[in-house]
Amino acid sequence: IIDRSDICNVCINYTKYKKYIDKYFKTLVDLKQQITAANREANAKYDCLLIYNGGRGSAYALYQLKKLGFKVLTLSYNNGYFSKKDLENIKTITEKLGVDNVMLTHNASDQILKESINTASTVCRGCFHISSALAAEYAYKNKINVVLGATLSRGQIIENKLLLPLGKGITDINLI
Repeated sequence: IIDRSDICNVCINYTKYKKYIDKYFKTLVDLKQQITAANREANAKYDCLLIYNGGRGSAYALYQLKKLGFKVLTLSYNNGYFSKKDLENIKTITEKLGVDNVMLTHNASDQILKESINTASTVCRGCFHISSALAAEYAYKNKINVVLGATLSRGQIIENKLLLPLGKGITDINLI
């Protein structure tokens, strides 16, 4: 939505909530401390689950998690739009880094993605919510304490994850 000054609502909200948004994004040192703390009492096979689409962003995140010494499980949501090459990339990178990958589907994908197009003019929001829900359920069932997503840009994270709670007055980043 563009206002009378030709500024979009995301930019307006970013400016409005900048001090809270800046607190949300952390350093690799902070990430390592959080994952380590979440697993202090756990003796699990994996330290974290990474939502993984095989693209540059999630591959870089996977590489960094491995470099930090974590036991990572990757989970990929097959929305039906992966090419054969995409699926090969997921397999190649996870195998080269010595990481297990779980590929899941969702029985209501088509319906959810159509609704995402109707409400948000993109399938991205639907994929984000489906992959997040699948990852959370899988992690819970398999006693993995940390779920990480690396499939969104900073702007998408702000729009899809931060603006709604901030708009409702929830400013404690730990609650978001």
